[in-house]
Amino acid sequence: LAQSAGARWGGIDLWVHAAIHAAPLAPAGHIDTKDFDKSAACNIRATAGLIAVIEPLLRARGGTALFFDDPRGGEKFFGAYGATKAAQIALARSWQAEAAKVGPRVLIATPAAMPTATRARFFPGEDRTRLTDPAAEAALGQETLTRLRRARSCSLIYPSTITCWSNRSSLTSRRGSRSSPARPALASRS
Repeated sequence: LAQSAGARWGGIDLWVHAAIHAAPLAPAGHIDTKDFDKSAACNIRATAGLIAVIEPLLRARGGTALFFDDPRGGEKFFGAYGATKAAQIALARSWQAEAAKVGPRVLIATPAAMPTATRARFFPGEDRTRLTDPAAEAALGQETLTRLRRARSCSLIYPSTITCWSNRSSLTSRRGSRSSPARPALASRS
């Protein structure tokens, strides 16, 4: 797929990495080895492999990579998911620091809590009406991506469920009126 994109368009403008394996919650001493291995394979090894393949395509067009953080590392019962998600984001942050001067731009967003299947798996019985509407979250993300496209002349936008974020204080978006706990904005380490 990466080779095809490179051959057809000479690169890509935006890569949205939203893939994750959410292992079942378990006490740290009871994590199933197969679940942990699958989490490591998807959340860490696959991410590293994708970065290696996609980085040249993003550089070719001055593109942007977007990752989604879910800071669960260290929380009770989130051992496999939290550890591998934290490792995935650490990898993205390393890439972000390495690419700060040479590109591509690497962004990390922290979406609001939304009523997704993954969240329902982690929090069964939670009042889903108190969570952020995915359509509203996507609209905020699309608004910000549109500003990014205009600022960087991107031709490819992948609408996804993302939160408001800013990069170097030049791209900002406002939160919706729903009440939700405050979260840090996008981390841009440049």
